[in-house]
Amino acid sequence: MNIQNAREILEDVRFAETEEVKLVKAQRETTIFINRHKAHGTVQYQVINDVSRLSNDEMERIVAVFVHGPAWQFKGWNYFGLNDKGEMVNKWNAKPVNIFSDVQAFHIYYDDIKIEPNVLKWNVERIPVSRMKRYKDKANLARIWEKIDKHIQKNRPWLRY
Repeated sequence: MNIQNAREILEDVRFAETEEVKLVKAQRETTIFINRHKAHGTVQYQVINDVSRLSNDEMERIVAVFVHGPAWQFKGWNYFGLNDKGEMVNKWNAKPVNIFSDVQAFHIYYDDIKIEPNVLKWNVERIPVSRMKRYKDKANLARIWEKIDKHIQKNRPWLRY
């Protein structure tokens, strides 16, 4: 998954190959907005592909991350918050283990390809996609929103979701 097929996956709950989406979208976006329709109204989520320009307040609102596997993906992921002593510290320190204890992480992968070893070690929800059994996509991808909702309720209750 990347920002090019994020709308199809998150808003339409449909897996779309990146190559398929590239044919339709001429320009690669750096930020998109996903509208999620719920019983009480529509909630808008911002999807970005680079956290380096986010303020600390914006970092605090991150509810999910989609991982590919390499640890370098999290270079620059620094979030400063208060520790138990009330001191300002770098809580994430660009370390996936720290990030995934605070942010819901997902790895979407083809079920016929070996999973990246890092992903197997990390606290990541693995979402399989089958090349042959596409009818399973919607149920598997719907788990993303279930996990995000539970994560927000537990870790970010001040956010509207």
